[in-house]
Amino acid sequence: MAAFESDDQESLRETVRKLPSDLQRLVEKRLQLFALTVSDAISDAMTRILFTVMALLIFGVVLLLIVFAVSFYLGALFNDLPLGFLVTAMPLMLIGVLLVLRKPDRVYMNTRRHILDILYRWVSQKDHQTPTP
Repeated sequence: MAAFESDDQESLRETVRKLPSDLQRLVEKRLQLFALTVSDAISDAMTRILFTVMALLIFGVVLLLIVFAVSFYLGALFNDLPLGFLVTAMPLMLIGVLLVLRKPDRVYMNTRRHILDILYRWVSQKDHQTPTP
C-alpha cells in the first residue's frame, strides 16, 4: 500500500511540475485562437467592403453612362446639345442641393450608426458560431 501512495505522490508531483508549462501552452493557444478569429473577422469584413465598393463603382459607371445617354438624346431631341446636358443636370443639381441642405452631419451620423449596427450584429453572430476549445 505504501508503494501505491508513493506512486500517487510522485504522479502528483509530476503533474504539479508540468502545470506551469501546460498553463503557458493553454494561454498561447488561446491567444492564437483569438488572433485567428480576429484575422478571420477582419478578412471577412474587408471582403464585404471590397465587394460593396466594387458594386457601387460599377453602379456609378452605369449611372454615369445612362446620364450621358439621356443628355445626348435630349440634346438631339432639342437640336441643342448643351440644352440636353442642362436639362439632365438640373435634377441632379436639385438632388445635390437637397442633400446638402438636409444637414450632412446628421446623414453622416445616421450612416455611421447604421454601419456600426450591422458590424455589431455580424460580430455577435460570429461569436455565437465560434467553438470554444
